[in-house]
Amino acid sequence: MANADTPLRRAYKSSKNWGYITILLGVIAIALPFAMGLAVAVLFALTLITVGVVQLLAVWPDDGRGLSLRLVWAILTLVAGLYMLFDPKVSLDTLTLFLGSYFLVDGVANIATAFQLKPRHGWGHIAMGGVFSLLLALIILAQWPLSSEFVIGILIGVKLLVLGITMVALAKSAEKQLAAAPSQFAEKEVNPKD
Repeated sequence: MANADTPLRRAYKSSKNWGYITILLGVIAIALPFAMGLAVAVLFALTLITVGVVQLLAVWPDDGRGLSLRLVWAILTLVAGLYMLFDPKVSLDTLTLFLGSYFLVDGVANIATAFQLKPRHGWGHIAMGGVFSLLLALIILAQWPLSSEFVIGILIGVKLLVLGITMVALAKSAEKQLAAAPSQFAEKEVNPKD
């Protein structure tokens, strides 16, 4: 008889391993904040360029339909991406503002989720992640745009670090709970005679 908890154990082990990888990525981002910020800014610019080109190809007026608002939007997206690619400072400033806004929304969402999960096991870890996200949002938005070049790398690194620690803590907590009650998750045999 196969254990039904084997997939659960694999999921917890996988979550723990991804948590350790996330922690490592966080440490690298904190150690090299400018490089991380620049890499994120360039990826963002390349994404805008790609979206602009795809939109441009999708809405190009080929039947004499004239200039549409979608065509103007595609051109603006492409130009914004090219501008950000060639002026990374603008890209870093913009991304820093977006990042602060993201952490604000992420923190509120995590805290709300944690209170919905309360009193289930692990809700406190999720709430802790939400509080850290709110703190990061405050740091970013209060100092914007003074240190945009380093804030993105450091804060993404801190967020990755906290996320990795949360993943590992939740996986270890779940493993403990699973080990404490193995019979609860054991596969029950089905008797065809019943």
